[in-house]
Amino acid sequence: MKSNNQAPQGWLPFLRAVAGDAKIKFVIGNNVAPATNGETVWLPELPAELTKDDLILFKGNSIHEIGHIKKSNIKFFQAFSKKHGPFAQFLLNALDDVFMEGGMANWKAMAARYLRESSMVLVKRKQFRDGSKDLSEAVGCFALVYLTSKQWPEFSPVVSQVRFNLERHLGEHADELVPKYQALLDSRFGAVRSTEDAGELALTIIELFKQSAEGCDDDDDESGDPSQEGKTGDESGDPSDEGESGNESGDAGKGDKSGDGSGDAGEGGESGNKTGDPSEGGMSGDKGDSSESGAGSKEGDNPSEGQSGSDGKPDAPSGGKGGQNESTQKPQKGNGSGREDNAEKGSEGADGAPGAAGSKGTDLKSLVEEMLKSSPGDAEIFDKSKAIAEIAKQVKAGSHPDYSGAVIVNDLVIEAPNDSETPDFVEGMPVVERDAEMAKAIQAVTGRKAMVTANRLRALLANRDDSDYEAGISGQLCDQNLYRFGLGDSRIFERQSDTISDTAAVSITADLSGSTLRVVDGTSIAHEICVALSLLEKVFHEIGSPLEIMGFGLKTGELNCVVRTFQDNHRVALERIGGLHKLTGGWATPTGEAVMRSGTRLMCHEANRKLLMVLTDGVPSSVQKALDMTNYVSSAGVEVIYLVIGSKEQCTWLEENNIKYVHAPKAELLLPAMTSKVSEFMR
Repeated sequence: MKSNNQAPQGWLPFLRAVAGDAKIKFVIGNNVAPATNGETVWLPELPAELTKDDLILFKGNSIHEIGHIKKSNIKFFQAFSKKHGPFAQFLLNALDDVFMEGGMANWKAMAARYLRESSMVLVKRKQFRDGSKDLSEAVGCFALVYLTSKQWPEFSPVVSQVRFNLERHLGEHADELVPKYQALLDSRFGAVRSTEDAGELALTIIELFKQSAEGCDDDDDESGDPSQEGKTGDESGDPSDEGESGNESGDAGKGDKSGDGSGDAGEGGESGNKTGDPSEGGMSGDKGDSSESGAGSKEGDNPSEGQSGSDGKPDAPSGGKGGQNESTQKPQKGNGSGREDNAEKGSEGADGAPGAAGSKGTDLKSLVEEMLKSSPGDAEIFDKSKAIAEIAKQVKAGSHPDYSGAVIVNDLVIEAPNDSETPDFVEGMPVVERDAEMAKAIQAVTGRKAMVTANRLRALLANRDDSDYEAGISGQLCDQNLYRFGLGDSRIFERQSDTISDTAAVSITADLSGSTLRVVDGTSIAHEICVALSLLEKVFHEIGSPLEIMGFGLKTGELNCVVRTFQDNHRVALERIGGLHKLTGGWATPTGEAVMRSGTRLMCHEANRKLLMVLTDGVPSSVQKALDMTNYVSSAGVEVIYLVIGSKEQCTWLEENNIKYVHAPKAELLLPAMTSKVSEFMR
């Protein structure tokens, strides 16, 4: 059976389908970037039709946001971020995204497809974080892309790119630490079943890096053999050094070489002078390295240097966080080796990128401390929301090449149907108050006039004329029928069954603007519209076609109101039609907006044929807007027919633009005219 709920094409029908499935409310327009509060998703105004890639990106982002609402614990995330800081927040966000998207992929195959394809759109456009900025970004990015690639192998090239940047930032420590990190992800992520579990894993990852840093620091302590105490002291020019190199790059070989130079200012060249002069604060080249990679800015941990290579401020406490006595001694030796080495190599770079080799001589403890203090930012690794916001921004400015002159959708609410029997609002639209007395007065005028029209329309809108079928794979292969396999006969595994679906679903949107209050031949157009609505309600009730009725141009200032939803019954609809007089008299005729609102609701109905009728007295406030929305809804498979009551002159704009319409001076003449026209339109 055909169903727009199963495979909606545009982004508006898609939102309506997922809103019903996930019970989420979407608000389109008046928002710079996509956002959510856990119940509602706000989206910027967008073109009614998106390009193929932008549509995939939009759908992927919508499912991502729904995933956070359905799967993530946002309150825990906020508390975790406040307690553990920006880096832990970034790492948790990466892990939670993998967990959440995995859950959404299991929720619907469609969700898995759009999550995967939308991320690949960003990869193709190079609009994703690859860990090139610094170590903190690389650690978070690697967690997400590596774990994602285990489910979707097409991410493997992205993993290689992020791994390269991670190893570049870690330098000589990468060979030992990256496999440990990867093994931890392999062994622990399978147990992640919630945001809380992801937070625990994030803290475990942080602890892994801390312990690795402490382990390297302990190894450096052991390398400081007391038998080498005198030698090291002589080489460093400081007898109190006691041979503790402390610097990850300051191994025995480097210590000898650098030590000889540090005793003599000339041996170290410019580096030697900067090392020995606190006012110059060490190597200025380190700042360039650290600003890009986030590493190499604190490797000396020497208060005499002042760490001006990174931020120009003394940083003695950072060297003492591990509780090691050498924090104020080892930099003398390290400055002669690791820091000088970084200065020379940092300006070259392994691949021309700042900091490509800057972490080569950096001790791991300093790298980890810098990582934990860093702030990777709020942007996600595959930030679909940011990409959608950028598209919306360019469209609004008129600078996007793909959407020049596009129809823009704004001020629209989409949400799941309200289960209440007497709802006050439906998708942000007020529900008309029932008026039983007025309904009886209108029915007295209509009488049984609808019966003849109903019989004539029944053949056009009959429920069995366009019955469809669905095929399903069921049962087991039968040995006696296996020979059909070689003949290409599919009957061994496919069963075909006829199903009956509604041939036509109808939506009527009625003009309630102030112009309908004018009186013609002793009766107002507004009254004629109410009579026509009552007749149409009876006709489609007799036929059995699904029907929805809405109004537009309310005197209360709202653009639309709801008279009847597809779930309401006939009696309720008639009484609400009787209550329309309380809302009639708006200052504008927003026909285009009404067509968009009614049309998008109708798009997702499961009927094979969809018919939208616009009941009005004439010209809309914006003819161009009405034309744009009519054409858009029509392109989505909805047949639009304007029903005009009043002067024939008001139909000129419809004739000029080849829009289907029916005209009648009175409501009682509208049904016969409509019957003949619908017969012509729906051939």
